[in-house]
Amino acid sequence: MKGLKVSMVIAVVMTSFAASGQRTCLDGCQDGNRVSLTFNPRAAQAMFDSLYFRLDSLTAYVAACGCGGAGTGGSTSGGGSGATPFTCGTSTVTFDGHAYSTVQIGTQCWFAENLRTTQYADNSAIPEVNNGTAWSTTNNGARAAYNNDPSTYGYLYNWYAVDSAAGLCPTGWHVPTDGEWMTLANGLGGPTVAGREMKSSASDNPSWDGTNSSGFSGIPGGFRLPSGAFIHVGTNCFMWSTTPAGGGASWGRSLSYLHDDLYQSGNLQTAGFSVRCLQN
Repeated sequence: MKGLKVSMVIAVVMTSFAASGQRTCLDGCQDGNRVSLTFNPRAAQAMFDSLYFRLDSLTAYVAACGCGGAGTGGSTSGGGSGATPFTCGTSTVTFDGHAYSTVQIGTQCWFAENLRTTQYADNSAIPEVNNGTAWSTTNNGARAAYNNDPSTYGYLYNWYAVDSAAGLCPTGWHVPTDGEWMTLANGLGGPTVAGREMKSSASDNPSWDGTNSSGFSGIPGGFRLPSGAFIHVGTNCFMWSTTPAGGGASWGRSLSYLHDDLYQSGNLQTAGFSVRCLQN
């Protein structure tokens, strides 16, 4: 199987097309081009059996080229050789060139670091808006980073990027609702104490003043005011939900050096917050 070129794999599968076929996660990676294929799995299985191949082997082979369990717009890795099943907490999710750590907290699987993508899940660009006046007046999705450097805290996104139909998180993942933030908080003892377990510890890098017993690894990336100014970097963390609060505001959650709450607040949609992705 290793010697079979991806172009040959595509040719074999294309002969098994059916009008009522099923979308599957197969990508042709030859020359950097991605090809999504629709085919009848039973017909394809019969052909593959005659060639001493099996569909799971084909899927694993092509997934290693960049599809994996996350679907188009993201790939997964278990850290070993070849493609492996996604396991939250040990597998990573690669999106826009960055491999994100994951963490299982109760029934939920989260990114264990802040989002830093420069593009949506459909590969369209998220504009980087550094000018404060331009930030304060745009009603389109936008991103910015403190000191123009996302390497530590990731990007801050306005809520228009969160709400974009293009998808801010990779396929198979989403920005959490306010209710999903509450599920996380309740699983860690309630919103008045969950923050301590979510904040990074003194031994983490970057470090903070929590225990990080949950593995969430919250970091104080601050936020960007609707006016365009950056504040609270190094002391507070602000993260969006997809839930509107009314009056041009949406709900967000914050962590602070002042307390151990996972605090809920309504914030203007022109503010810039960090984003964490949650598995569907």
